[in-house]
Amino acid sequence: MNTSRGRSTRRAEPANGHGNAQRDRIRLTAVRLFTINGYAGTSMKQLANELGMVPANVYNYYPNKQSILFEVLSHQLASLIERDKAIVAEHAEPVPRMHALLHDLVVEDLHDPQAAFVGQHGLNGLSGPARERVSQLMAEVRQIWLTTVQDGVASGDFDTPDPKLSTLTILSLCSSTSKWFDPNGEYTAEEVADHTAAKALRGLGYSTPLPATKRARAKQSFVAMPKGRAAATGKRRSATKSR
Repeated sequence: MNTSRGRSTRRAEPANGHGNAQRDRIRLTAVRLFTINGYAGTSMKQLANELGMVPANVYNYYPNKQSILFEVLSHQLASLIERDKAIVAEHAEPVPRMHALLHDLVVEDLHDPQAAFVGQHGLNGLSGPARERVSQLMAEVRQIWLTTVQDGVASGDFDTPDPKLSTLTILSLCSSTSKWFDPNGEYTAEEVADHTAAKALRGLGYSTPLPATKRARAKQSFVAMPKGRAAATGKRRSATKSR
């Protein structure tokens, strides 16, 4: 697919391991710049400067900015589809399958929030066949999730009058976590994923308890202490802070 603008030919890209490593480096740097500056606010010249390359060298690997974005999104979605299909093959029952799908998406997004940001907003930067292809991949993901919701309704595990709307809702819920998650904060990615999966299952009408986070367990443990011990612990904490 040649999406170049104003270029009738493209330089041959290096067909070796170094060439693949350079493509990976260009994509990773582009993702970071797209997140900071936005897709529209990032130019090939800026990308080349960030990489310590001249623009002509970047064009050895990608004909234009859209081709980089397309490869980023198509790789992300192809990986997600592969993981989702493996989950479907592993879990015949809809509830554990849905939980695994939810957990996987949240954890992956939280481990790489910049890639998640580009994945959520990148489609607007594509046009023509590239946009159509990425839209098809996104639809494939939605169909896997929708089928799981429909299977849950059929088995009586889920209770939703509109499986399609419920599918879109829980996908949005998963995607929203990367907008506020702090890897140095009080919750781990696993805790957020477990909590989000449980909330989504509840939204589908399946009764499941919310998992306790490390923070919640610590708070419960402190409340459950004998009064004298709790007071002493509080005093020690205060003394530590005042030093």
